[in-house]
Amino acid sequence: MRKTPDHRKRIFIYVLLAAIFVLFILLFRQAGQWLVQHNELKQADALVILTGSTGDRAQHAADLYHSGLTPLILIVHDYEAGKDYFAARNIYLPNAAEITRDLLVQLDVPDSLIILLPAQARSTRDEAQAMITYLQQHPETTSLLLVSSASHTRRSMIIFHNHFHRHKLQTELISAPSPYTGFKEQRWWKHRESAKDVFNEYTKLLWFLLVERWS
Repeated sequence: MRKTPDHRKRIFIYVLLAAIFVLFILLFRQAGQWLVQHNELKQADALVILTGSTGDRAQHAADLYHSGLTPLILIVHDYEAGKDYFAARNIYLPNAAEITRDLLVQLDVPDSLIILLPAQARSTRDEAQAMITYLQQHPETTSLLLVSSASHTRRSMIIFHNHFHRHKLQTELISAPSPYTGFKEQRWWKHRESAKDVFNEYTKLLWFLLVERWS
């Protein structure tokens, strides 16, 4: 039987839909792995701990310091909602940066080698901007280890590279995802917290690419 143009068109559509479905499944399965950016770890002038979860990042940063990969640890002060309310009542409310510093000291990192950078960071973008200010004041710092939770590393590297490029900074960035995060990058859809991390990270990355990077 001779195939009509309509029949050929339907076959083409079915094949195309099948290909799209297979591609979707492949991308879906790789979504968690793509979020985790692994770079070869090497000596750097300083290490930056991005704020967010504290325990996993502080633990990994301490490991890297004790391994001799960095002589200095930088943390950007983050915004802490309610701080003024408690301050008015003479109650001190530490933010994530201060908690991270205290954890590092308890992990035998000398307090003199931990620098908290002044800011009120609400996002990774704010942290990148604070780091730009620091690097402009310390041009001798030419390489940075970037420590964060595993699922956050791809987005943080994209944001930092974008901001550094806009300010013509040639600082080398080395991604150092924390192995203590508990993120299941292989089968993320089977783990509730990992699934939340994947959806949150892609949503925030899309927002950065469509909105924040242009402002």
